[in-house]
Amino acid sequence: MPALLRLRLSSTPPVSEEVFGFKSLTQVGRKDTPLSDDSVDALEIAPYARGLEHFICTCETPMTVGIQGEWGSGKTSMMRLIQKRLSPPGDGDGPQKAVSSHQSSVMTFWFETWQYGAVGHSDQLGLLLMRDLAGQLLSKLKEDDRSYRYVQNMKAFLQQAAPAVAAGAVSTATGGVIDGGTLVGALPTGGSSASADMRKNFADLVDHALTKSEKNKLIVFIDDLDRIPPARAVRLLEVLKNFMDVPRCIFVVACDYDVVREGVSELMGLDASRGDHKAREKIDAFFHKIFQVPFHMPTASYSIESLFRQYVEKKLLAENEGLGTGNRKQGRSPDEQLVDQFLNRATSGSDNVNWFKSLSETVEGALGTNPRAFKRYLNVVDLTCCVDAAFAHSGARKSPKGDKTALAQWSLKPAATQQTKRWLLTLFPLVALQQRWPDFAPHLLEDVQSEFKLEVGGSEPVQMTVFERRLRTLAQWWPDHVSSEEYANDLEDETLIEVLLQIYGDAGGEREHPEIQRLERFCRSWYELLNNTHVDTRLTKDELLPLQRWSERLGRMGASRSEPRGVAAFQQACVKQHPKAGDGFAALSSLIVHTIKSRELTHLFAESKKPEEFRVFAKTGSQGYTKLLVLLARSGSLEFKLNATEEVARKKGVTGLDDAANVLLQAWRDEAGLQDSHVAVKPQSVWIRYDQWHHRAGARGLREPIIAFLNQVDDLFRASGMTAVAPASTPAPHGDPGVAPPAVVSSSDVGAPA
Repeated sequence: MPALLRLRLSSTPPVSEEVFGFKSLTQVGRKDTPLSDDSVDALEIAPYARGLEHFICTCETPMTVGIQGEWGSGKTSMMRLIQKRLSPPGDGDGPQKAVSSHQSSVMTFWFETWQYGAVGHSDQLGLLLMRDLAGQLLSKLKEDDRSYRYVQNMKAFLQQAAPAVAAGAVSTATGGVIDGGTLVGALPTGGSSASADMRKNFADLVDHALTKSEKNKLIVFIDDLDRIPPARAVRLLEVLKNFMDVPRCIFVVACDYDVVREGVSELMGLDASRGDHKAREKIDAFFHKIFQVPFHMPTASYSIESLFRQYVEKKLLAENEGLGTGNRKQGRSPDEQLVDQFLNRATSGSDNVNWFKSLSETVEGALGTNPRAFKRYLNVVDLTCCVDAAFAHSGARKSPKGDKTALAQWSLKPAATQQTKRWLLTLFPLVALQQRWPDFAPHLLEDVQSEFKLEVGGSEPVQMTVFERRLRTLAQWWPDHVSSEEYANDLEDETLIEVLLQIYGDAGGEREHPEIQRLERFCRSWYELLNNTHVDTRLTKDELLPLQRWSERLGRMGASRSEPRGVAAFQQACVKQHPKAGDGFAALSSLIVHTIKSRELTHLFAESKKPEEFRVFAKTGSQGYTKLLVLLARSGSLEFKLNATEEVARKKGVTGLDDAANVLLQAWRDEAGLQDSHVAVKPQSVWIRYDQWHHRAGARGLREPIIAFLNQVDDLFRASGMTAVAPASTPAPHGDPGVAPPAVVSSSDVGAPA
């Protein structure tokens, strides 16, 4: 195996007292390394580590312990804490902080699977583990007559198991008993005499090395098994079970069970993902055979509040050095007491709910409790603050009026605490939003301070910023006087919802995707924080100013804004044509899509291939479609084209189609204020021009008539003998029940407005 290069990094140069005028920027960024002692155990996993340590040092042997957890959940830290306590003074990384009572009775060995996989040896891990472990044991038997016999026995085993490596060099000093070309698959499967001999030879080697070292047990830690191909991870576990599972040995293996389960499925040709219970039982049986003791990382008990508080306290202490007054109390300096008072305050009008705890829970709601993900998040916050301060320091930033200084001040001076709190409540959730939902964040943050006003029935007008409307749409939280579902639907930003569904899909129903539900909970928590109380009041422009400035700053550093497609693109085009009327007009497209899908109107299909056009087709035969209606947002107008006249009904052989259209138009006249001056009747179609008569608040008058029309048309085409077909194989834009293939639409049905 080729030697690995080690790069020696020069020491970090000393930093100045301030960077860009801020002491809080002298030390930024958190490295992603596991814990080696419990002095900085913010997640409090040390008690679990000590419990595991006692178990593995006192249990019967052989034994294999599986430490299960997702990427970044702290598996390596857990094993490092155990190994550190069991290692003799001077072994391992860092100072010896704690010594276990079992230290003198065990020998430890650490095996990094990913290091071998990184240099192309992931298919040889079982043999490499045997080689390296045997090498450590043989090093304890220097000048021992029996060490030569152990090496010769291993060589004989390999000559029978893998003749291709018989010529490989065998080093007594290092125990290098294999050649780099040997595959794990070349090993016999435990039933042969060679396997039995190898197992006995390894057991004798372990027993002899431990006895000579005056140790009782060998504890082998195997890390990062889930970072190599799943099938090869399983092969390593097979080698471990068949050849190294011997008395006086304890194996502690860190892995993501789902990754290993994938490898078992691949090797056994099983697929438990489709509800095959027998396949699941076989896969579980493999785990039970390998791991006698499963241990799940206690991620459910993790809380990022302690990590978060450590980070914020460090920044505040750096920027407010010497600002605290009084004497030291309960081990806390005056500056630390000042920071405690700031972070422990209750939110105004919130029944003593601590604002910082609420902020921590909001961020955790977006990111979860994975320690590695949270470190990455804090590094992004640090980077954002560095860029912010650098622009302010250089004076080169093109900023709005009044934005000539850095946003991140961290000041606890009496006149600045509210401002500091406000931008903390803005920046941290904002970065969490971008980290968790990078594709959606730009849509939520566009034009933060633009105004939105709507007259809701006979109630007082509702006025708020566009951002607050979007945030309320996701949080499903409306003003007190807008209590009915109809009013809430009027205020809801359906274009935003279509974008959301377009990005994340729809698992079983409207807004039921887990990511959408998680986003909605996050937005509700964030709204409460920004609102500064739990009382339902508007977010003011002053409260949103930090959000506007931070979103502009982060927008230049974050993910690019994805363009909406399908229904969402059409709705955006409607609002662009007529800001007041367009929102309600656009809502019709969502209503039509939802009606066709939820009521299973199999003879109707909808599409929106062009941003300015939304179309509904009806099935007319085994291969034919006719365009039933079109919504248009172009040339400065909003128009509705209804292809349901008497002539069309006769030509298509659908009796009653024109009557259904007449009922729809009359209902719109009665319930939505449609006037005859807005309607133009032609032989092939009826054109309806939308203007200020129709707006978001008037949408209720359009809903029931269009739903009734769609249901009636579907019944008419079914009664006419039209056989329903499935949507075209070409995937439709999200939310569109189907796409009518352009090839089957007649030229007469595709004409532009007359």
